[in-house]
Amino acid sequence: GESTTIAATTIAATTATPIKTLACSKKTKTKKLKSGESVMITSPKFPEDYPNKKTQCSWKIKTAKKKDSLKISCDTFKLNGKDFLKIGKKKYKGKKAPTKLAGKNVSIDFKTEKNSSGEGFSCVVKAK
Repeated sequence: GESTTIAATTIAATTATPIKTLACSKKTKTKKLKSGESVMITSPKFPEDYPNKKTQCSWKIKTAKKKDSLKISCDTFKLNGKDFLKIGKKKYKGKKAPTKLAGKNVSIDFKTEKNSSGEGFSCVVKAK
């Protein structure tokens, strides 16, 4: 029956487990994501502005399954001045949020200048 499949997915969507936020740290362990699993990364103190001091965060995320790849979507993305979020080799500044991640294994870095504060970012990375 098709109807059972539809019912099951609807239930799954409404009882989704809250997304775990990966903390900002300089040294990071790689987080493996199973199919359909998501994690959130945010700037320090989010949803408050990130602190007015030199900050460095790193995250490493990879897919547990070879056939999966990582996707990113950001609800909030507002960085100040030279502050940036770097994904792989690409830097994102200002309000230009990353929209896609390529690959199965990403390194993400957030760096800020010492006299710079901003609204920050909140992004979800999902394996699928």
